This record gives sequence, structure tokens and C-alpha cells, in this order.
Amino acid sequence: MESTGGGDLLAVEGLTKRYDGVQALRGADLTVRSGEIHALLGENGAGKSTLIKALAGAIKPDSGTIMVRGEPVEFGTRTDSMRRGISVIFQHANLVPQLTVAQNIVLGGEKRRLGFLRDDGQRKGVQDMLAKLGANIDLNRTAASLRSGERQLVEIARALLQRAHLLILDEPTASLGTEDVDHLHHALLDLRESGMGIIYVSHRLEEVLSVSDRVTVLRDGATVGTGLASESSTADVINLMLGRDASHVFRKSSDARESVVLKVSDVATATGLSGVSFDLHAGEILGVFGLLGSGRTELARALFGADPIRSGSIETQEGVDRKRTPYNTARSGIGLVPEERTAQALFSQLSVIENMTSGRPWLYSRFGFIRSRRRRELVDEMSRRVRLKAASMGQAVSTLSGGNQQKVVLGRWMLGGSQILILDDPTVGVDIGAKEEIYRLISELTADGTAVLLLSSELPEVVGLSDRIMVMFRGCVRTIFDRDSATEEALLRAAHGEAA
Repeated sequence: MESTGGGDLLAVEGLTKRYDGVQALRGADLTVRSGEIHALLGENGAGKSTLIKALAGAIKPDSGTIMVRGEPVEFGTRTDSMRRGISVIFQHANLVPQLTVAQNIVLGGEKRRLGFLRDDGQRKGVQDMLAKLGANIDLNRTAASLRSGERQLVEIARALLQRAHLLILDEPTASLGTEDVDHLHHALLDLRESGMGIIYVSHRLEEVLSVSDRVTVLRDGATVGTGLASESSTADVINLMLGRDASHVFRKSSDARESVVLKVSDVATATGLSGVSFDLHAGEILGVFGLLGSGRTELARALFGADPIRSGSIETQEGVDRKRTPYNTARSGIGLVPEERTAQALFSQLSVIENMTSGRPWLYSRFGFIRSRRRRELVDEMSRRVRLKAASMGQAVSTLSGGNQQKVVLGRWMLGGSQILILDDPTVGVDIGAKEEIYRLISELTADGTAVLLLSSELPEVVGLSDRIMVMFRGCVRTIFDRDSATEEALLRAAHGEAA
């Protein structure tokens, strides 16, 4: 049931911020009530991150006002913001990996007596706070051993112990499976009932509309609309975010052909895959869906040669490759866009040109020497094709938006042509505009005969794009649906191990 909320907890009016020659905010307004979940939506570059940083005390706005419980405030530091009861939980959990759950939760607020930590005195409070969130987590476990969903709950528990009354969640479910998402949402609804205000930032529109009370949309640094979530459709929100109609996000026809470009037979790995078999056709998009722990990412790594296979075979049109390594796989025309692009696909401090050409150096080198002009020509052409938004090809990829970073990774494997592309959650953490661009590129590639293995945690995406959908369960192929029978309900049932 939707909450009506209490009085205004936060009121932002006319916030502006300009830096590096860019007008990041140009009149942002946002009002959050006690006891409500308020979605903050917009494309990458719309101003969401800048607004969050202003509320967190990480940056100082140029003009406008921020009021907390009716009182004007100015945040010089993050500590100032936290003292006002505002806590921000970013997409990548800010925990110390080597410390225990209990140590992370009380970090910075440890109770001491005569200079010694009073650990036992705080453990019950920590345990009670986790129990309040429905989390049964051993306090002695290290943060490094936690799943993504557990890390989110530990961070929320820490914020509650610091007496936060406004919680800001930045892409909280980007790396969570369906069950963890449900658990987090139940915890947030309980916090809402207790009177907490929650700002929920996400690119998963259907998900965020289902859990939120109200929605505010930013575009080009300004607020363009606020309304009840129950009266807002995803189409309405998308049109508001883009300033144009985006009713046709997914492709309408299939480019699948008869020829098989990849044949996987009874593959098993030490990472949990068991008896995995399927065929992938030229021009086909074969979707792969499964819950957290189903083996999706493990499959991608095995196919690319990052993890060895213990038994079975992987065969391309060139035959069975018995010495599978990422280098050999890339040479054979297979590319991988991994789930964690910042950790596994990008060299963050290197430039666009260095990142985009790192996958296939033989395209622009001869006798061990780089042909700089040829390298530049390849990257310039590919940047135009993927519609990359960057100040220059020398710009560090760490300064690009998530969508543009993903275009760099895609462009890397499109250089020289890829017979097969393995895409592991390619649109996680990117806005709807960047999603449209990525979908367009996928359609262009399949029209040219490229086969795509699309591993996705987003049901609308995998249903909307795929010719067939393979559902994985505990490292095995549960079933393969054709396009007509692949409903979201059927996929979820199969992903939970139920009969198709």
C-alpha cells in the first residue's frame, strides 16, 4: 500500500552547479517527506549524481537552497550532512573488506572505555539492527565474504545506527538477484513505515515505480516533473527523461540464420557449471536468464576462456579449441562485455583510444610497432558508430558516464568485427538513452550476422531482445524457450527450478 508520507523532511529549491565548463544543475527541485520512498530518475548526465553529492556535502552548490525539516542548511563536508541525519549508500558498497560485519557497522562510532574498544557492548545493538532489516548475517564474517545484497543491508544498518532519517540509495539493486531485490524492498518498506525518508535512484524503471510513493525526474540538470508513482507508467517516465517518445525500445524482428557459429556440448567447470549444452546461430540473440548463483556469469567466463572447462567441448566454425585462453578466444573473433566493466573490462586511468584498442592490438601494429595513425583512424570511426560522447579520444574513461564507458567496451570488440559477442548484463547502471543506443548497436550487429549471447538480469530486456531464451538453474540449463512462449512469468518459474 502506498504511503502518504508525513511532513517535508527535505526541500531542495533551484539548486545550480557549474564546474569544468559544464552546467551540471540548472534549477533542481526536490521535496522528500518523512515516511515516503521518493524515486529520483533521469538519464546519465541529467544531474542526479551532482544533486546527491550536494546533499551528501561532497560539493557545494552555486545557488539555491537546501532545507532539512524546515531549516536552511549549508553542507561544507560529508560530516555536516551526516550530522543532519542524511546518509548516502552508493552503488558499490563502501565497506572495508578485511573487517567483520560488526566492525564495519560501528566503524567511526566505536564505544571505548579507558582507551579500549567495548566491542561486546555494541554487538547486541548491531544484531538488533540487522534483525530489524530481516538480515540474518553472522557478525564475525568479513565484508569480503558477503554477497551484494548482504553488503547493502550492512550499509543500511550502519546508517541507522548513525541515526540517519534520510537515506539516499544510488542504484541499490544494480548487482542484485531477484531474491535479494525483494528482500531489500521489504526492508525499505519497513523503514518507510517507521517514518524514514528514502531517495531511491535507479535505472530499473518498473522496479523503482513498484516500490516508490512519488517520482521526480531530472533532465539536463533541471527538474522536469514530480508525481505519484501509482499514476506514472514507465512510458510516461521515459518520455519525460528523454524529452521525446521512446515507445519502441526493443527490436521487432529477428536476424537469426541457419548456420551454427557456436556449439556447446556438456560443459562442466570447477566454478559450478554442469552439463551445459546449446547452439548459437549466426545473427541470433540467445538470451540467458537466471537468478543470482544460477551460473550465468560463470558461463560467460568459460566461453571466453577466462575459466577452464573440466569436461565437454566448445566448438566454433574453426573447430574445437582445446587451448582456450582469452587471447586465443579474442583472436578467433569472440568478444566479452563482462558484468563488472570497471573492474574487469576497463583500464580506468587510461584513455578512450587505449581502452578501445586493447582487445585486438594486431589490427594497428606491425612487427611489434604501433601504427599510431591507423590506430587513431580505427577509434575515430568506431566512436562515431557507437555515438560515443567524449571530449577527446585522449580522455580518461573514468571520467565518462556509465553508458559511454559501456560503448567503449562494445567498440573494443566491434573493431575488426566479432563473429560472436558475449554480453553479460550490458545495460546495468546505464540510463534509458544509453540503453537505446546499446540496443541499436546489438540490432546492427545481428543484422550483419554477428551472434549475440545476451546474459541479463532484467526480464523486460531479455524478453524484448531475444530470439530464444535459455534459463539457467544451479549451473545447469533448465530449459530453452522460443520467442513466442518466453513470458516473464514462465522465465521466473523456470529460474526458481519449477517445471516449464
